[in-house]
Amino acid sequence: MKPTFIRSLPLAITLIASASAQSLQDGLIAYYDFEEPGTAGIANKASGVTSHHGVYLGDVSSIAGAGAGFAGDAAYPGAVTMNTTDRSALLVGNALNVAKANTAATAGRGHFQVSTLTSRGTGADGAGTMGTEFTISAWFFAARDADNTSTTGDIIRSFVFESVLDGATNANVFDISWGTSGNNRIYAPYLSVIGAPSDLPDGRWHHVLHTVTSDGTESTLRSYVNGVLSATITAPTNDVDFRGINFGAHRTGGRIFDGLIDEVAVWDRAMDADEAAAVHALGVAGIPLVEPDDGSFLYWDTNGAAAGAGGSSPSGGWSGLNW
Repeated sequence: MKPTFIRSLPLAITLIASASAQSLQDGLIAYYDFEEPGTAGIANKASGVTSHHGVYLGDVSSIAGAGAGFAGDAAYPGAVTMNTTDRSALLVGNALNVAKANTAATAGRGHFQVSTLTSRGTGADGAGTMGTEFTISAWFFAARDADNTSTTGDIIRSFVFESVLDGATNANVFDISWGTSGNNRIYAPYLSVIGAPSDLPDGRWHHVLHTVTSDGTESTLRSYVNGVLSATITAPTNDVDFRGINFGAHRTGGRIFDGLIDEVAVWDRAMDADEAAAVHALGVAGIPLVEPDDGSFLYWDTNGAAAGAGGSSPSGGWSGLNW
């Protein structure tokens, strides 16, 4: 069960008021909270859904601490133990720890694939399991290890998620993507063209939410970063055709992320701006998207004092919040 910390109750109430808690569950087909270690941690926790479970890309046990169930470490050694990174700032409970190595583009562990999250060419209606309108949300905390000294672009770059196969041509594409562009380590969305990049420093939690709408001919991707619309990109709907999503890596399992990922969710509908802000507000307040089974919450007021029982003070990397 995912422990729940409400870091700033007034903030959570204010920002979530315009989008009811129930509406955020509507159309939720995949949710990964990474609470348990191993494969259980990348199992789909969306209520009533029995598919869309993740599969690690590689033997996750080959790098200590990689994968789901990561409880934080202020001196995490990573894939190479000469240097460490501070990965002690958790979002909500445990997280997915992705450890990158610089020996090859695909070197690293903790990243995983969900091959059943598809758009268009599969499924009974020909639109895939996500349809032509959908939403993808993820929190990420980059903690790039100093041991990774490669100058090769495919090793330097890192991705939070990217779609894997184009159904029409069976070629690798990047219809749905959030990762660094070139060697400049600036994050950007992709949908045929690069959208507006965002300045997102390492060592802090950031939220990205992509929502895709379609008029039947043209698809529009709206990319929200930390609750605010960052880019709008269009492409032919027929071109948004993929056969799965990699989380913590790009379309072929390379360009591996280096840090923490949490609260990943996929809906088979497009969200509006209020809902995008509400999903972001949940994470900022330390509330999981899916409520714990027993409905328990641990409240923290804006001065950092516990207003409930049990648990320990949360940690994090946001600015503007006081705890």
